[in-house]
Amino acid sequence: RKKNQRQVFTLDHDQTLEVPPQVGLIAIQAHTTNHKGSLSDVEMMYHLSGAQERWLPIDPNERLMFSGLAPGKYVLSLKARYKNDYWSHPAKIFLHIQPYWYQTWVFKILVILAIIGFLMLGYQLRIQAIKEAMRLRQQISDDLHDDLGTRIYALRALGSQLVNNLSDNPKETAAQFETLGTDILQKIRDMIWGIDTNRDQLVYFIDRMEDFSEKNIKPNVAVFSFEDQITQPNQSIDGLIRHHILMVYQELLVNMIKHTKCQEIRIKVLQKAKGLRLTIMNTHEGYKNQTEEEGGKGLESIQKRLAAFKGQLNWTEKVNFQEAELVFPFQ
Repeated sequence: RKKNQRQVFTLDHDQTLEVPPQVGLIAIQAHTTNHKGSLSDVEMMYHLSGAQERWLPIDPNERLMFSGLAPGKYVLSLKARYKNDYWSHPAKIFLHIQPYWYQTWVFKILVILAIIGFLMLGYQLRIQAIKEAMRLRQQISDDLHDDLGTRIYALRALGSQLVNNLSDNPKETAAQFETLGTDILQKIRDMIWGIDTNRDQLVYFIDRMEDFSEKNIKPNVAVFSFEDQITQPNQSIDGLIRHHILMVYQELLVNMIKHTKCQEIRIKVLQKAKGLRLTIMNTHEGYKNQTEEEGGKGLESIQKRLAAFKGQLNWTEKVNFQEAELVFPFQ
């Protein structure tokens, strides 16, 4: 019986009944073909293989009712006898409960293959992500290594002058040695910070920028402020992005100090939905070298770094005022 429908079939023994998957109820009325007496004297029993373990009695006047059978093949066996007589040879009817398409073995195999495929894809993506992370870390290391090589060579030259008394002004050379040594130490810290996976959170990135500003910029200006508005300090930030942004940040500030007569530096960091907006405002009393073009130094190299991860720099130049606005994503 389908929903709101009824179909009737007449079957002889050893025949097969194909049952569609949407059929909810199967009703079978058994009849005997040999009547030696009253039907009330007839005893009947049935057995449904795959659904029950033993033979069960049935009233000849009642129908067998089956519902909720799982898809598969069943054998319905029926036997009858008159009271105190021998049981007849079982008559068999074959039932084939057809599955829905999502219950077929083909579909199940396809699902298993799809799951295996997704797991393999996830594994491959994970391997690629690890390789990409290693490549990015190596790029950071190479970037800093090249910079350190030049500085260490210069430091060695200054040390050689001091040791061998070759400097005309030992105090000045010693001061240069100290300054360069401090700078190299800063670069080494940048290298360690750039490849340390435990520093991928936003809070460490903000601390790193503020630490650099406090030590290198604040002593060179009359007024300095660093303000951040961070709503998710544990937000992860890509290692290569934070390395490049730190380099851009340092270069912008150093250029401002180097090329203008800075009076006031104000820094603001604002967290957006998928990235950061960093603003550096420089109020100055003119350029140290009046032949320099307005617009700052080093913007070309900065733009190259920003292009590597779709960052954006908006530069504003007014009389005695500069503003650099950096917008970049976390990933």
